[in-house]
Amino acid sequence: MNKKLMCVAIAAVMLAACSKKQESSATSAAAAPQPPAQSASAAGSEQKAMPVAAAPKADKSVPFSDYKKLTDGKQLMFAYYAASTAPVEYEKVAAILEPQKYVYEQDEFKRRDVLAALKPQIDAAVEKAKQSKYYKIAVGSSSDLDKYDFESKSFLCKSVPFDGATQFFTDGTNEYRFTFANGEAFRKFKIDNEELARKLESLRTKYNSFDVVAYFFAGDTKIGEKTISGELMKLQIVDKQGNVLAEQ
Repeated sequence: MNKKLMCVAIAAVMLAACSKKQESSATSAAAAPQPPAQSASAAGSEQKAMPVAAAPKADKSVPFSDYKKLTDGKQLMFAYYAASTAPVEYEKVAAILEPQKYVYEQDEFKRRDVLAALKPQIDAAVEKAKQSKYYKIAVGSSSDLDKYDFESKSFLCKSVPFDGATQFFTDGTNEYRFTFANGEAFRKFKIDNEELARKLESLRTKYNSFDVVAYFFAGDTKIGEKTISGELMKLQIVDKQGNVLAEQ
């Protein structure tokens, strides 16, 4: 009902009421207290409130040797769609996979043919990513390890993403990112052994002398973002020869 019709209807009701009741009664009725709008709104909000589903948890029995190395943004993109309930954005994915054939093609029929040919490949890649959501990736290097803190006997790893901080690949897929829901708990690398602490302190002052490798489960995503909210399972400091110097 539009505003004009609503006004007419209200006026008609008021005239009818005035003809049947005395003016004092109408005034008294108008002055009667009304239920507060806020209470009604609050009640409606309570009815609409739905419990938030808990994020999927990693299977701790999966051996770390089975964690796949995350090597590029395309792999991260498929991992995102494997973990997300959002539909695959085929056109965006096609633009990343085949920029020459899809993005720069001017013939709309050819563009449509390219997209049609890519859809089964995209679906297959997402389905493959769903089979295993366990990954490992270097999230930092020696320059990301802060100086040794003698009080806490730990090194602060500044590059572990958490609480809004994300990481991504610089291969044209930077819209797809990852972070760790529990990343803050892994930021301080506890090293009680003084000999090892001395070795890491010496190495961290040298450029790119080791990698900080994260093992994580890509089971959840952030709402409204193309970001995997992973569960960090293990963090390692690995030298350039592949030797694990420390882990937690």
